[in-house]
Amino acid sequence: MICALLYFQYKPLIIYADNGKVERSHRNDQNRFYNYLKFYFYNDLIKQMKSYLNRFNNIVVQVLDWISPLKKQGQKKQCDK
Repeated sequence: MICALLYFQYKPLIIYADNGKVERSHRNDQNRFYNYLKFYFYNDLIKQMKSYLNRFNNIVVQVLDWISPLKKQGQKKQCDK
């Protein structure tokens, strides 16, 4: 093989179990934000992103046992103390 001639080692790809969660997150971002994104200035984009992140962090999700990311972060901080 050409890989052996060039001293490359073949390593099979590792597919992680969480890859589906990441893909779903990207799809949700696309549907909730990027499809509706309209901006003319950089400051307008920043304003829209802050608004989206505020809304996103307060949406309950199944992955976190039906609590919002902000509440989960608060629980984690309480456990760390």
